Amino acid sequence: MMATIHRRSLRFRAPFRSSTRTLHQRDILLLRIEDADGYHGWGEAAPFPEFGTESMENCHLSLHRAVGVIPHFPSHAYEAAMHLDSILPTLATTPAARFAVETALLDLAAKQRSVTLRTLLNERSVHRVPVNALITAGSVKDIAAAALAAVHEGYSCLKIKIGTGTLDDDIERVRAVRDAVGNDVLLRLDVNGAWEMNIAVEAAQRLADFGIEYLEQPVACDERVNLAALRALQLLPIAADESAQRLDDAFMLLDSRAVDILVVKPMASGSLLSCRSLAHRALEQGCDLVLTTFLDSAIGRHAVAQLAASLPELTRHHGLATGRLFARDTGRDELHAGYFELPNGFGLGIEAFTGGQDACT
Repeated sequence: MMATIHRRSLRFRAPFRSSTRTLHQRDILLLRIEDADGYHGWGEAAPFPEFGTESMENCHLSLHRAVGVIPHFPSHAYEAAMHLDSILPTLATTPAARFAVETALLDLAAKQRSVTLRTLLNERSVHRVPVNALITAGSVKDIAAAALAAVHEGYSCLKIKIGTGTLDDDIERVRAVRDAVGNDVLLRLDVNGAWEMNIAVEAAQRLADFGIEYLEQPVACDERVNLAALRALQLLPIAADESAQRLDDAFMLLDSRAVDILVVKPMASGSLLSCRSLAHRALEQGCDLVLTTFLDSAIGRHAVAQLAASLPELTRHHGLATGRLFARDTGRDELHAGYFELPNGFGLGIEAFTGGQDACT
């Protein structure tokens, strides 16, 4: 095997704002692994140090070291993916880099077997995944208009970013969206850990009448006890995102029954295979799991979509409809009527455009 690294910088159509940061572009690394027969696989590393991953510098260094070892990997890519931690234990400290290597190996393995990646993971996989539309910060009028536009496109689940202003502002935005889209559309609210506990309790009380699907990361990521306390109040279903980024933390939250839903970013956790194991245990214990992207490009999104399609149950909409945020991308998503339609090609089903192309619309 041999591998190459491609560095890309993808600009957003408009600044991406959450309660904690504003982004104008996303810097990523693409990894291409090719075997002796000419089959190849793609992986993506999109480090996000503000979210707890390694820096871009450390990610690039880790991938550079991996490129030197990959020629000595087993010729069967699936075997290499299954034993990645023993072959390259240093990847454990760089989850974004590890995700790129594992994804490229799984993409290659599926192509070596002439199957889709989702079929490699589960022969009974599905070909499309329900997704939510992402509604980011803006004026009350803008958010309501964006929500209504998404519903007209066929989305039945909306994720709204809140926590950027006062609680009264948030309530006004949620009310405006609910009035605009009606009661049949699912609304999930993402706070990105912006609230203190007393505000979170008040918010849950005031939001209970709006039919909210779940409240995501209402308090800071290290306040897991408060997450459990909020869930115990039974005002709204509570989801963990930042608190569940590390797989060890996600399993701890699951085993302690601290939340109702785990929101998991495989790119941040470093592994598609480990996230699949987490999903199985979560379903066994009655905890729902939502897979989301990490504001990554089409390669990363398709990897997560393939994982979602391989799960034994699709109990929730997944957070995969973020391609439209980019002005340029590494590929194109097929989104129709609120579903991520997976390609039928082997592996990930798409080829990376290292020079960039128009993002999905």
